[in-house]
Amino acid sequence: MTADEEKQPPPASTKAAVHVEVVGRTEVGQVREHNEDSYLIISLDSGTRDAALLRRHDLGERGTLLVVCDGMGGAAAGEVASNMAVESLAQTMRESGVPEPPVGRTDDAPTSLGRKLRNAARDANAQIFREARQNLARSGMGTTMTAVLLSGTDAYIAQVGDSRAYVWRDGSFTQVTRDQSLVNQLLESGHITPDQAKFFEHSNVILQALGVQEDVEVQLSRVALRRGDKLLVCSDGLVGVVTDEEIGAVLGAVDDLEDAARMLCELANGAGGPDNITVIVAKVAGEALPAPAPEDGLTYALWRIDPEEPKTPPLDDHTEPMNPPAEAPPTRELSTIAPPPARTRPLIELVSMAVVLGLLIGGVVTGAALYTGGVPCQIESQVPGWSVLTDGQDTGARTVEGAVELRLKPGHHSFELRGQGAPNEAQEIDVVRGEVCSLRFSTLDPPQ
Repeated sequence: MTADEEKQPPPASTKAAVHVEVVGRTEVGQVREHNEDSYLIISLDSGTRDAALLRRHDLGERGTLLVVCDGMGGAAAGEVASNMAVESLAQTMRESGVPEPPVGRTDDAPTSLGRKLRNAARDANAQIFREARQNLARSGMGTTMTAVLLSGTDAYIAQVGDSRAYVWRDGSFTQVTRDQSLVNQLLESGHITPDQAKFFEHSNVILQALGVQEDVEVQLSRVALRRGDKLLVCSDGLVGVVTDEEIGAVLGAVDDLEDAARMLCELANGAGGPDNITVIVAKVAGEALPAPAPEDGLTYALWRIDPEEPKTPPLDDHTEPMNPPAEAPPTRELSTIAPPPARTRPLIELVSMAVVLGLLIGGVVTGAALYTGGVPCQIESQVPGWSVLTDGQDTGARTVEGAVELRLKPGHHSFELRGQGAPNEAQEIDVVRGEVCSLRFSTLDPPQ
């Protein structure tokens, strides 16, 4: 290169490029025997998934797709579902053209991208659903999905389930998805407090997943990117045991993305690693992106690209507890409830929340009614109706004539019963995975 050539400015396309750094990491955790998570990082222009090539690259015209899926179904089925989801998304986003808007509507470019991403998620749902119906060994399999399309100066996000996407910007760490979960609906409707949500026994109940029903509700959101933004896409194996404050501190303090991804997985493993852990960490830069300004603070906003999109009905304060449907939605090893068809979803979601509300206000129901994860622990009593407290928190379970079963995380726990005539005693036990957990309380006067 000559001296004159060295003085030339870079081509305009290079100067205006959006530069992307990205790494992904997945680990089995400390408890699971195999990994049911899958993730994808792919350039939609070249089709490359080569981690070394994508570690630092300029964003192409069609963008870069980041996806995290958390499979469910037990045995190998969860892994099959999550892998099918990422492969289907990659194919659809690479090969499909611009989707047609509904009759009478005209899409702008961002809306077209949002529609394409949503259609890709629906296609993945259809593929997994067909496979589950045709192969009995995979019946009931499904997966969560959080997909982030980096395109131009925006991030387009599609979510099904409770895997998450976050943005770290200028010292602030913001979740830019919303969990499609029962606890989140109760929290946002004001029926439980944030403190109650931390101890909510049914915190892993989700209302949507790819592949378990013919229809699926895909939530979209959109973020205008700023120079220096860091994005995190992750499964609940991270956020279930590591706080947002801890995650944000790592992303803010660690510049090397490989180190950041490794440290996040180490934090989850250090907290017991009860689930598979998957993270994708990305950083965007370049002159095409404006520098963050004080008015560029982030908040989550659901992006509705069609006015007729269904809205989840609010939970009525006067809703009476109802019996769950005779044929309950399928559950997974991670304590999730799969979604019903779209035409019946509002009713069943309302029923599910009503059941939990009834449980919270004193309904007689076993602790295993909705929760299927953790270590089973039998609480024996001859009298029904007393509240079962674990570690000082009301679990919502009530004693029955015999044993009520709770599902608890491994560790040291204390138990007591509350109610008129309940035994005035507390018992403690170490809950260990693979070992029998059983407690028996003496019976005094029955509750009135």
